[in-house]
Amino acid sequence: MKEDKKKAKAKPSFTQPSFFIFFLSIDDHSFTKKGKMAKSSFKQEHDLEKRRAEAARIREKYSDRIPVIVEKAEKSDIPNIDKKKYLVPADLTVGQFVYVIRKRIKLSAENAIFIFIDNALPPTGAIMSAIYDEKKDEDGFLYVTYSGENTFGDLDEL
Repeated sequence: MKEDKKKAKAKPSFTQPSFFIFFLSIDDHSFTKKGKMAKSSFKQEHDLEKRRAEAARIREKYSDRIPVIVEKAEKSDIPNIDKKKYLVPADLTVGQFVYVIRKRIKLSAENAIFIFIDNALPPTGAIMSAIYDEKKDEDGFLYVTYSGENTFGDLDEL
């Protein structure tokens, strides 16, 4: 009987995925005055043909992974991410990927994070491969922008 209560009280655990390959740092992403995403810094630093070739090479070598570029919104007060280029398992959900981003930027619990793909918030339950198939860029990468806000206000003011 006590074991049943312990099982009922046990919180579901989520282990941090260990299947990402991190290999590039890029400058911040920016938004235009109208709130739309400006051209990615990754796109500014690498011409289209090089990006296409790299994405094709990645997809050929890691067919079960999705090449993703993650960049912070320029005016966001959220921390910078240490690496911008990821290989994401195709069956990962958007929510799980957000969890990975939160861990990489060491975001505190009182801060929210929002990710945007093609200027829209993707559903947290969506599978990354489905998002990739629908929203990948012409170069073969999926571009994700993240931003945040303090959801509980300044705790020092309480």
